Amino acid sequence: MLRASATAPDRLVVSPAGDFDRAGAGTGRYSTADVAMADRITYRAFAVALLDEIDTPRHHRTRIGVEEA
Repeated sequence: MLRASATAPDRLVVSPAGDFDRAGAGTGRYSTADVAMADRITYRAFAVALLDEIDTPRHHRTRIGVEEA
C-alpha cells in the first residue's frame, strides 16, 4: 500500500528532548524543544503531547522533541 501510494506518508517521530523524569508526577504540560540531554519530561506530559498531536496534527514529516513545561 505504501509503495502504491502517489504521495509520501505523513509521519511524525515524537521523542523526549532529553530523557524521562521517572520520579515526577508532572503537570501534563509540555513544550516542543530541540534535543537537550538535561531536559526531562514526565510520562504524563509525554502522553498528553502524543494525544494532542493525534487529535490536532501540527507537525508533518519531521521529528519533534518534547519537554516538561
